[in-house]
Amino acid sequence: MQIGSIVFNSFGNVPDFLVLTETAQEIPREEKAKVSLIIMTAVLLPAIMRWLTIYIAVVIGAAVMVLTKCLTMEEAYRNIEWKAVFLIAGMLPLGTALDKSDTARLLA
Repeated sequence: MQIGSIVFNSFGNVPDFLVLTETAQEIPREEKAKVSLIIMTAVLLPAIMRWLTIYIAVVIGAAVMVLTKCLTMEEAYRNIEWKAVFLIAGMLPLGTALDKSDTARLLA
C-alpha cells in the first residue's frame, strides 16, 4: 500500500503495518519559489507571443532552473517521463516516412 506522509505519520507505531521502504521526504525550497515563478513566466511569455517555439523556451527554462539551483540535476533526471521521450522518439521516424512516401497526403 502506498500512502502519503501525512497518513503514514498518523499510523504512528501501529504493529499491524510493516514498513518496507520509506520515501525520502523532500523539503520544499521556499526561497527559490519566486525565482521559479519568474523563470516560468519567462518561459511562457515568449512561447505565447511566438517569439520562440515552446520547445526552445522550455529547454532554456529547464537549464536556467538548474543553473539557479531551483532544481538539481538528480531531480531533473528523476522526474523525466522516459516512456514519453521514447514514444516521441519512436514516432519521429514514422512521421518522416509517412511524409516522404506521400502517405500523409493521401490520408489527409
